[in-house]
Amino acid sequence: MYSATLRNQCGQVEVSSSVQYVNCEPCAIFVPNAFTPDGDGINDELQVFTDCDLQSFTLKIFDRWGNLIHQSGDQHASWDGRTYGSDSKATDIFVYLVQYEVQELGDVFLRTISGDVVVFR
Repeated sequence: MYSATLRNQCGQVEVSSSVQYVNCEPCAIFVPNAFTPDGDGINDELQVFTDCDLQSFTLKIFDRWGNLIHQSGDQHASWDGRTYGSDSKATDIFVYLVQYEVQELGDVFLRTISGDVVVFR
């Protein structure tokens, strides 16, 4: 709560205002740009990381020709790098698309991010 008293030769006015803290930081989404599904237990899967609660979430992975090869609606799920259910051994680059809804500043926003990820095998 802030208050101010303003005075001049014409008189005095008192003003009060209540200020509420609102987190102005946007929801941060992080998608790694590479992973190594080699079975060593380190960095074996692609996972989307966030520090906020999402209202909805979709992860789509596409191959270099634009074919959808993986899709998930679970923000905690991961992708093991397999394409079309195969156990490919080749290093390749894929494109991801993440669409999510997040509540910020009292409103729900639909956001989309995209990028590429290298699968080193």
